[in-house]
Amino acid sequence: MADFLIADKIVRGLEDGYANNPIDRGGETYAGISRIRWPHADIWTRIDAMKSMRNFPENLRHQQLAPMVAIFYQRNFWNRINASLYPNQLIANQVYDMAVNMGVKRAGIHLQRTLNLLNRRGQDYPDIVVTGVIGRKTIEALKSCLMTRGEAGVYTLGFYLLVQMGSLWVKSASNDQSQEDFMSGWGKRGLLTALQYSKHFTGEE
Repeated sequence: MADFLIADKIVRGLEDGYANNPIDRGGETYAGISRIRWPHADIWTRIDAMKSMRNFPENLRHQQLAPMVAIFYQRNFWNRINASLYPNQLIANQVYDMAVNMGVKRAGIHLQRTLNLLNRRGQDYPDIVVTGVIGRKTIEALKSCLMTRGEAGVYTLGFYLLVQMGSLWVKSASNDQSQEDFMSGWGKRGLLTALQYSKHFTGEE
């Protein structure tokens, strides 16, 4: 089964530090935690206290904040996509990253939609109702998909999840020019996901 600490180490490298970009739809963020989306997260109380000190945000005590960030991510993303039940770490890493980047529901929709497309018209396992909620039936479908397809199923599923991530980023920037500023970061995120799969299948891990 998948390990939160492995997946979180990867995501922490992508969602790090403090930012308050006026064109970011998430507004003020720390370690990828949006104040607009999560105004009552415990971490904001600590950060607000540090704003009255000198050299903010350089004075942020990242080591002290790290445990709070990890608990927040495990509770609000990892647990909500039931990632500990995934039979493959790479898939868990990717769906977790999707949940963090574009929301739990959207990550679930992408996973369910892809699993439905990979079941050979219902021959391998039944279609799932696409709700975005990753529950028992989605986990069973995921296990059946990977059991039926083997190693090929891992990179096939991973590829089509990545395609949907990229498509959403392109659509976002196409509909709102201000989001073009994030295209480089999104592209890096996608390539790092692809690199995880590449390292695994070439034995370079």
